Amino acid sequence: MTRPTTKATLLEAADTQFTKLWDLIDSMSAAEQESVFDFSADVTKKEAHWARDTCLRDVLGHLHGWHQLLLAWVGANQTGESRPFLPEPYTWRTYGQMNVELCRKYEQTSLAQAKQLLLTSHDEIVRLIKRFSDDELFEKSHFDWTGTTTLGSYCVSTTSSHYEWAIKKLRAHLKASPLDVLTQPPRPACGVTPDRRAMVSERTRSAANSRLANSRAYQLTSGSPVSWGPLTCSEGALGGSRGRHHQPGTQGDVPR
Repeated sequence: MTRPTTKATLLEAADTQFTKLWDLIDSMSAAEQESVFDFSADVTKKEAHWARDTCLRDVLGHLHGWHQLLLAWVGANQTGESRPFLPEPYTWRTYGQMNVELCRKYEQTSLAQAKQLLLTSHDEIVRLIKRFSDDELFEKSHFDWTGTTTLGSYCVSTTSSHYEWAIKKLRAHLKASPLDVLTQPPRPACGVTPDRRAMVSERTRSAANSRLANSRAYQLTSGSPVSWGPLTCSEGALGGSRGRHHQPGTQGDVPR
């Protein structure tokens, strides 16, 4: 979709993509929501996030973590505390490791808790955006603490663009999963520590099989292969650095 350049389109895009994300999550079975991602069969998925986020909870925690970065950054600078967007010691070339730390931060969080955290922080971001005018959001150098990037660009990158990234990742998970559910042993539920790793129950697996037999999963995942389009930003963690590193406001700036 077209990148927002006004307050109205920013809010509309954030709401539209967040609703799409939540509709997709609600359409997933319990097994799909709790299962571990497995993209190992696709050698094209080389960016760090494919190995980093291993389940839905990780994706939701990642989105929430970036919400918190935006809220803290704006809040600090508006009260006179000069603070960069990324916390020290991270930069736009090294933030991949920060994303790994975010994943670890929420690894003991339940899926239900992660959902509530994201719902809450999304509402906080929307309220934040509503406080600013069009000029404050999209006029370059309106705030000295945004540097050469507009505040609105940071908001786009942590809302609609980021939600679109999450949707594409979840769809890739659903596309990779159907045959596994039918032919492979159940995979461990997300969030279970290695020494207590419990397998997905037969009842849950049967429910997933029934759902698959009704073709719902295929309806969700039919169509053309996942395409990342202009999302060219990659992280320099978990597998090395690929591509370019961008701060918000440039093509491919989604903080993956």
